[in-house]
Amino acid sequence: DIIIGIHSKKLNFIKSISDESQTSEQIIKDYLSITKIVEPVVYYNLMFPFTQIDKLYEAFVDVKLGKFESSIGVIPKGVVWSEDNIAEIDSSIPTPSQDEINTGLDIGSFCVIKPKNILSGLRRTTLPIKAVPLASRELVNMRSGDDKDLYQLIVSSGMPL
Repeated sequence: DIIIGIHSKKLNFIKSISDESQTSEQIIKDYLSITKIVEPVVYYNLMFPFTQIDKLYEAFVDVKLGKFESSIGVIPKGVVWSEDNIAEIDSSIPTPSQDEINTGLDIGSFCVIKPKNILSGLRRTTLPIKAVPLASRELVNMRSGDDKDLYQLIVSSGMPL
């Protein structure tokens, strides 16, 4: 109902056959089965408003050219910790330097997928995967009041995005 009456040359609305309880992978699969798109698709989570467009575009091009089967935004583990893995942090050990961190954590901001891959396996990522490192401000999302306050501060500060 929200999109009724919105007309845009830049937006293409397609009525979803998905149910709200389905996973995002199933919703993407449903969308791709309707549209019959064969080019790589950028799945961008709008809750992350500061993701750099050039990173999305570079990831898209690399998947389209066949350098990778998929791409995903990641943050190096050890830089930002979630409540789920807070118990893993040993406060007596300093946070490792960027050079020492070699694992990535998907934070859900975006991925680039080839339709044939998600249609065959319901996975957003297929090897080989291009991991796109995200900067701290790219991790600001709109999931909590604190995040919205931080978003407002960044926008109000005039900080170049």
